[in-house]
Amino acid sequence: MSGSNGAAARGPRVAFIGKGGSGKSTISGTVARLFGRAGWPVLALDVDTLPGMAYSLGAPPDAAPRLPLGLAAVVQGKRGRHWKVSKGAGPAHLVDTYSLATPDGVHLLELGKLPGNVRPEVTIVFRRVVDGFKRPGWAVVADLAAGTRQPVFGWSSFAPVRIAVLEPNAKGLITLRNIRNETTHVLVNKVRSDADVDRVRSDTDLPIIASVPYDLELSAAERQGLAPIDAAPDSAAVEAIRSLASWLEEAAV
Repeated sequence: MSGSNGAAARGPRVAFIGKGGSGKSTISGTVARLFGRAGWPVLALDVDTLPGMAYSLGAPPDAAPRLPLGLAAVVQGKRGRHWKVSKGAGPAHLVDTYSLATPDGVHLLELGKLPGNVRPEVTIVFRRVVDGFKRPGWAVVADLAAGTRQPVFGWSSFAPVRIAVLEPNAKGLITLRNIRNETTHVLVNKVRSDADVDRVRSDTDLPIIASVPYDLELSAAERQGLAPIDAAPDSAAVEAIRSLASWLEEAAV
């Protein structure tokens, strides 16, 4: 069932986590585009503080769909000082007001990018969107920052499917062990042979949901800052991601 077949259907909700350079942004952006093509309105949450997801969505290069300052403030309460979010700043309102429409019906909202533009008050309000956006009929795809901090602190807990993206090497396997408790599935990326997948399978009891081959067409698209689904729609890597998106749709409904 897709969004076009039932506006009130439960949309797929998935978070991509893992090591930097593993391909999270490419895969999450492509999955979001595929959900949109399947008929879902999609919220793409770029929680990574380094550039990535906007390119894989095909968003304008100068776009910065971020929450403004002033939506939260520190106030004094009976139990001390705490953050208070402005009245009316509900998750759906924030998405409607500040997200950017990108191709295939995907709405992008970014936390912010380093070295600046990641302020505590914005982070507080953005987390409210991550945890609280539950509009019926919408798919939600999140690309978390590299490493373990965000998953460990619950940034991916909104999603029933939390996919660790890793390359089949020692660094990828170490990262997976560190986020094992926050992970439901594993995606092995940049696969060159069956031995790559076997290596990961022998190191974890988590289900391997997909393997995406190393693909020169996809790499060329990434070097040019182009969305893989536009620049290399028939590539082997995009085909593998397409199968993943179909599985996620079926699992959600």
